[in-house]
Amino acid sequence: MKLKRYIIILALVAVAIVLAGVLRLSRHEHTVDSERLVEAVRAFALDHRARGTQLPASVTLTELISRGLLSAEDVKPFAPAEVSIWLTSDESRPNQIVIEARLPDGSRIAGLTDGSIVQLRK
Repeated sequence: MKLKRYIIILALVAVAIVLAGVLRLSRHEHTVDSERLVEAVRAFALDHRARGTQLPASVTLTELISRGLLSAEDVKPFAPAEVSIWLTSDESRPNQIVIEARLPDGSRIAGLTDGSIVQLRK
């Protein structure tokens, strides 16, 4: 079970880095601190467990910032997209969304469990 979570976390990191690269296009001055991103998601999940509340299906980077788990600077490469990280990913379902970015024009880009990036319908 721990191996599955580790693999999913690695997939999340890989997809987040690629997605940030796609979103920032020519703005090369910012990079994603993947360890910080993973730690923020892990802390979010542990907080829910400690409170005895059900873990939601996803969490936005905005919520992670509002809880003090990330800073606005940490997620700058994702701007101006609203990014959600799906917390219920399962490696046995390679087409499952791990991370999704909604762009200001309404278009959506998602990273899947298998590491691929796809454009979703508006």
